[in-house]
Amino acid sequence: MLRRSLAAAALITALAGAAPALADTSVLFGNTLQVTHAGKTGKVYVDQGGTYTQVKADGSKVSGTWTDTGGKFCLTQTAPQPVAARCMPAITQNVGDTWTAGPGGAMTLSIVKGR
Repeated sequence: MLRRSLAAAALITALAGAAPALADTSVLFGNTLQVTHAGKTGKVYVDQGGTYTQVKADGSKVSGTWTDTGGKFCLTQTAPQPVAARCMPAITQNVGDTWTAGPGGAMTLSIVKGR
């Protein structure tokens, strides 16, 4: 009986550890999504109202809207000129995390505390 209980506990623990992380874009609110590509780093500021501002490595700014649906986090630039949506897997990381994205891991992203 004890062996069955231990085996069941081990299985429950393993399944809980295997559960996928839940997407939570709210981790970006009030923080900075830092994006490095080709040796240049820009910053994205995501706001609760569905808008964002990006400060590129050269200091220029663009802005637009964001969505988090269907397992994808997408940015659609509306200013200074419209640009088609750029999407990546939904945000499941936390403040302080760093990960790669894009073809061949071409981008390094980090969530940095504060703005």
